[in-house]
Amino acid sequence: EEHRAEVLALSVDLAQLSVLREQNQRLVEEARDAVEKEAEVGVLRLELSHFEERLSSSRASADAVARELEAALAASQEAATAVIADLAAAKRARKEAEQALSEERATWEGACERQDAQ
Repeated sequence: EEHRAEVLALSVDLAQLSVLREQNQRLVEEARDAVEKEAEVGVLRLELSHFEERLSSSRASADAVARELEAALAASQEAATAVIADLAAAKRARKEAEQALSEERATWEGACERQDAQ
């Protein structure tokens, strides 16, 4: 009877050891998964860092291009304003020349008419 109780106790202990072994195996697998995931996170962090560096560089390049475009636009606007002013001056000079030519023609026509009348 005592021997039977010891065997029963050993059977219970063996069953508990089996359960503990399964739990331990599960914990080992979870730990492996956690280590793998941590490694993946490390790789992703490194990739993110490289991406942020490239993004920062791209932003700096884009800012430089924007400044160049703004400067070119300002220069173009100044040039366009100068061309418009030159066109306006040319129109005024043309009108003045046409007026002077018209007055000169009238003077010559008057002189010719007086010459013909004499």
